[in-house]
Formats: sequence, structure tokens, C-alpha cells
Amino acid sequence: MKPITSMSYYQECMDIAKDIVEEFTQYGGDICDHEHERVDGHQWIIYYAYNDDLLRHCGNADAWEDIYSNEDIGDIVTSQGMNGARTVQAYWAMLEDVSQALHELGAYDL
Repeated sequence: MKPITSMSYYQECMDIAKDIVEEFTQYGGDICDHEHERVDGHQWIIYYAYNDDLLRHCGNADAWEDIYSNEDIGDIVTSQGMNGARTVQAYWAMLEDVSQALHELGAYDL
């Protein structure tokens, strides 16, 4: 496992955003669906070992708080353990950063 650095994290978010724009331009559909699919299937989300590094380098480790209450995240910890909760946190943080990269690329204006 290669550790995630701040530079590699933000470059990956931008690369994902560029790929999403390309997919959207080629295939159409809902750009947000492309975004969710790419982030949800990313190895840094799927594999627990990457979650802590991702959260350390992302711009918004607390993005999950816009979606889940403390009680909700507690339920996730109860049912899936801390790894499940960290995955949820990493997913929403990366989704937010990819979304920011899409904004920078003007993707939502397509």
C-alpha cells in the first residue's frame, strides 16, 4: 500500500473530475451519478487502510456531518464497526473534494 500524500490526494481528485467530465461528455446522463459512482468505487474508499490517510489530507473530513447525525454515525459504528464509519467519512470527504474539482473545471455548466 502506497501512502496517500496531500499532493497525490488532490491530484487524484482532479484526475477523477477530469475523467467524469470526459464520461459525461461522451455518454451523457447525470453528472452527479458519474461522480458518486467514481468515488464509491475508488480504492481509497473501498480499502480501509487508505481511509485514515485520505481523511488526514482531504479538505473536509467532517463532510459526513451534512448527511449523518451523530446518532446515525453511531448506528454505523454499531453495525459495521469503526472501519465502516471511517469509510462513510472518507466517502463524503472525497466526494466533496471531487465536487470542488468539478466546479473548478466548470463541469456543472456543461
